[in-house]
Amino acid sequence: MKLLTTILTASMISMSAFSATAQTITFELNGTRFYFPKAWTINVVGADPPYNASAAIAGKAVFKVERTILISFPKVPGQRDWQERYPEISPPFIYELLISSGIRNLSEARQRSREASDPEVSKRLKQLQPDPDGFARLGNQYYVAVRPGDDDGAGGYLQFSCKPGLTERDRGVLSRCTVHTYVVDGIGLRASFDALEFDKLRWRDVPKQVDALVKWLVTPPSQRREKID
Repeated sequence: MKLLTTILTASMISMSAFSATAQTITFELNGTRFYFPKAWTINVVGADPPYNASAAIAGKAVFKVERTILISFPKVPGQRDWQERYPEISPPFIYELLISSGIRNLSEARQRSREASDPEVSKRLKQLQPDPDGFARLGNQYYVAVRPGDDDGAGGYLQFSCKPGLTERDRGVLSRCTVHTYVVDGIGLRASFDALEFDKLRWRDVPKQVDALVKWLVTPPSQRREKID
């Protein structure tokens, strides 16, 4: 009986791993592999072999991407798509992530001071007083986070392109915000989010979400949790 239980348990684990693999698409960009759930909305530029979301995909296929991978998520937290196509994610969340080639040797880059990474921004920041939320406004929709620990993941300044003080009638183009970060070597990330879902006090939550998302995507399905933490 004990032997039978062991066999059944092993079989269930094996089937679970097979199921996860069968529902996963593997892309490789600049030497990094990403394992995407097949149900997600993904657009790639320059894939070999060519990627077609509606076509059947062999379990071991690897699409090597030359330029970019774009992931699109539902913009509204209550949309049915979150439960049906993105059960791994809990909204509110970013609505778009562009993945492209980026900085290599991040560990070395992270040792540099933010001042050394961008002298021009450093000079401008010395002339400004940060607001109570820890942001310095350098332009109409250009903010730099200046609290200790605020950086882009590559030793640079954490910079947001965003318009604060929005109302519901601004939802859409006006409420679009972006931030660039780095999580893994050789990869650059541009996240887009809705300022009506993330007010200024929550802007810093976006890089944290991106960090968790990308680390989950580069982990093989058999080794990661079902939900993105």
